[in-house]
Amino acid sequence: MEWTVAIGADTHKDVHVAVALDRFGAQLSSHQVATTAAGYGSLRSWALELGRPAFAVEGAGSYGAGLVRFLERAGVAVWECERPRRKERRRGKSDLIDAALAARRLLAGDGLCLPRGGGRREELRVLLLERRSAIQARTAAVNQLSSLVVTAPDQLRERLGKLTGERLARAASSSAEPTIRGFSSSAGAPRLRMSSSRPWVCASKKRARSSGTVRESRTRARSRSGSR
Repeated sequence: MEWTVAIGADTHKDVHVAVALDRFGAQLSSHQVATTAAGYGSLRSWALELGRPAFAVEGAGSYGAGLVRFLERAGVAVWECERPRRKERRRGKSDLIDAALAARRLLAGDGLCLPRGGGRREELRVLLLERRSAIQARTAAVNQLSSLVVTAPDQLRERLGKLTGERLARAASSSAEPTIRGFSSSAGAPRLRMSSSRPWVCASKKRARSSGTVRESRTRARSRSGSR
């Protein structure tokens, strides 16, 4: 079904602002809604009152993801729209201006693509975020462990002081490691082993798990692309 009204949506965390243009570029109306299911329903009803709508949504992969999913389920035509370029903001910047620019992109067919969120792409994005989080947690745990070695009992510090990074974390996390077991009765050793090396172990396992899943997802995606 051919659309008759171009709706541009400027998306934010709490509210979305939309501007409607006819096929000749004249502004018909504007509307602001909350980023809730009720708000999305209100936006769709408003658009349908103006004609047969199609949407160009800024931030379809972030603040606009919920709106895009709602519109797709409702059978409304929707595209992802680029953010306005600096030269396009000669009249300044406001939510209404940005929403109108998105609608004009739809009229011109410029800077549009099908929404990229959801499905395998969204799954891969979450996995990459998980992997990045695990790497950061692992690095923080090693840094914490290195700091604790500085104030550890003298004999323990002499044995662990020359170890760095992964070697230090593995030594602290292994209950069979002589440098740790030999001082298991001291005040510093068990605290060093249990409070600092455990996060490193957990983060390392999480990183390895997420890295493997990311590789599998990328392999499946390449296989599907090659078979087309």
